[in-house]
Amino acid sequence: MNPVFTLLVVLVMAASLGVVLSRSVFRAAYFLAFALVGTGFLYLGMSPIFSAVQILLYTGGVLTLVIFAVMLSGKPELSTVFHRPAQGLIAALLVFFALLSLTARLPEPPEPRTIPVDVFAAYFFREGALAFEILSLLLLAALFGALAVARKQGGEG
Repeated sequence: MNPVFTLLVVLVMAASLGVVLSRSVFRAAYFLAFALVGTGFLYLGMSPIFSAVQILLYTGGVLTLVIFAVMLSGKPELSTVFHRPAQGLIAALLVFFALLSLTARLPEPPEPRTIPVDVFAAYFFREGALAFEILSLLLLAALFGALAVARKQGGEG
């Protein structure tokens, strides 16, 4: 196995654990940024264009929205206390091993093929334009939802 790939996987998993275990929303957002950028670098094995889309859309767009919502809410610390961590860990392990057993039975994926960038871009901006417009509306709705939550928590609502 490629050692760079293995290192990236370990870093993405560590950053993902940081998102879940962090008590600060800001730190969780930074861990999320590391996980998303690491996932983007993992996509370099498939296609540089997929990597760029991952980093630009998710790390740039979604994470900016998360940071903006956190800043508006004014509550950077989480008050989450896990009441039953053992049961949660058991459930997570059961789901993990169930998914692992399902993926172990999948057939080998076909060899990846290279798509010329101009063909991909033409498809992306013709047939894929509607999906991007829907995504922009979803992000706008999430922004308005974050503003509404921040306004209610601030005592103005």
